[in-house]
Amino acid sequence: MDFEIEIIKFLQSGRNQFFDISFQAISLLASFVGVVVFILFLLRYNAKMTLWFLIAYSMTALVISLCKVIVARARPFAVDEEIQLIGNISSDFSFPSGHTACAVSIAMFMGSFLFEKATTKMSKFWICTSLVLYVLLVMLSRMYLGAHYLTDVLVGAFVSGIICLCILSLTKFVRKDRGREHENKNGN
Repeated sequence: MDFEIEIIKFLQSGRNQFFDISFQAISLLASFVGVVVFILFLLRYNAKMTLWFLIAYSMTALVISLCKVIVARARPFAVDEEIQLIGNISSDFSFPSGHTACAVSIAMFMGSFLFEKATTKMSKFWICTSLVLYVLLVMLSRMYLGAHYLTDVLVGAFVSGIICLCILSLTKFVRKDRGREHENKNGN
């Protein structure tokens, strides 16, 4: 755990107003604000995927909340007085990172939606690159802000990734199953 404290101290050693504001804004995009914006986007372009996203996001939020209560890990700024709290952080526990889990949920569902629309390998590459960058910036921001340890953000990403992967696999299964039903009704 000492090395995780040192990572945060290192990140905060370059602290300035630009990074403070930027990382708070990035964290905001991986919070309830990001979820609402993404849901509005999905409702506009793919209402069915909105339901699947809400299921995955709700399951992720539930698992993250349970883990926070069970592990009850104090936030870095509460453990080491050299680590500064930047911005507003709720007083709940640190492990795992809910913001990171949220970012992974948004990224995976956005990626799934955009991959269906993408026509070239290059566009798929840029979709992946930008979504991975978004998640990495959220992870970095949570540590820079003094809210989470490295293991918090890694486990938050892992938990969300597994849940979203399962839900996205289920959506493909349901689509295939409905396609077979449709074929059977049409006599094909």
